[in-house]
Amino acid sequence: MKYQDKAELLKNATEVTSDFFVKNDEPFNRVNLTMLADYLEGGKLKAGFDMSKYSSDYWLKTECGSVGCAVGHGPYAGIPKQYSEDWDVYSNRVFIDRGMSSEWCFGLFWKNIDNSAQGAAKRIRYLLKHGNEAVGKIIDRGYCHLRENYAEIINA
Repeated sequence: MKYQDKAELLKNATEVTSDFFVKNDEPFNRVNLTMLADYLEGGKLKAGFDMSKYSSDYWLKTECGSVGCAVGHGPYAGIPKQYSEDWDVYSNRVFIDRGMSSEWCFGLFWKNIDNSAQGAAKRIRYLLKHGNEAVGKIIDRGYCHLRENYAEIINA
């Protein structure tokens, strides 16, 4: 589902607040994650991409030429970040409230497995398709299993 279909995504939300957080029965924000995945897949990133960095500045600076992970590209995808919040607080507020799903989408360890914007988008789409429990089971099997079986897992 593409960003243009945001209204369709919002149909099942129980509450939409001004800070872009959609509250529903899931421990993650389906709308914002879809917007981020669409942006990452679009091929027109406004900054470099590296899963080991949020951006050039821990607080906000998303100026041209900076480097960021998937979370660091959130503002470029149209998901506002408050100047006073750090990247962890931003991620928890607009994407995923910590835990295994957050590690699945945004974990530093991805730098050594698939350090690409397209890979991050695929992981986000996997979470949206299969859910929190499926992601948790994969992570529970360990880093080595994930590294060896990544292509098969991510394309399921």
